[in-house]
Amino acid sequence: LPDDKETVWEEVFGSIILAQGADVFDPSGIHTLGYGQHPDVLTSLEYERMLSAFGPTKGQFVRPSNGRKPSKIAWILCVGSRGSRENHVPYCSSICCMFALKEILVTKERFGEDIEACVFYMDMRTSGKDHEFYYQQAKEELGVRFIRCRTRNVIHNDKTNHLSITYLPDSGNALV
Repeated sequence: LPDDKETVWEEVFGSIILAQGADVFDPSGIHTLGYGQHPDVLTSLEYERMLSAFGPTKGQFVRPSNGRKPSKIAWILCVGSRGSRENHVPYCSSICCMFALKEILVTKERFGEDIEACVFYMDMRTSGKDHEFYYQQAKEELGVRFIRCRTRNVIHNDKTNHLSITYLPDSGNALV
């Protein structure tokens, strides 16, 4: 307002957190990935919430479609980044890789050998202190498969209620 005058307050704090904020990408516009079409396709934030003891499944890892524990899980990274489609950003957020690695490590720690994990990515960005260690641990010690590619489609099989991912690796088409 024009009549407002500047007011200065001083407070003493033990620490300060700068929360710069970011927009969350809504993948529902990418119909080929099945988000919003298949209940078992989740965002990383929804997955994080599911694993929380205070989440909708009380920390149990179950498929939203049928309440059963999955035996295979895939992370698709780089969704909405470095793309030319509308609503995509032309840059890498540089946080998704480590966020996904954290989710993978927690999943493998809590559910062990029962879960087969696979990660589809464009570039693995592990540039922080000790971040490469987590990537190597997931790959070498925990047996997580990392596939450098762009995913094409998430396909739902109505008979089995399972999802498949088609992708184009360096050697051609494949199905996981």
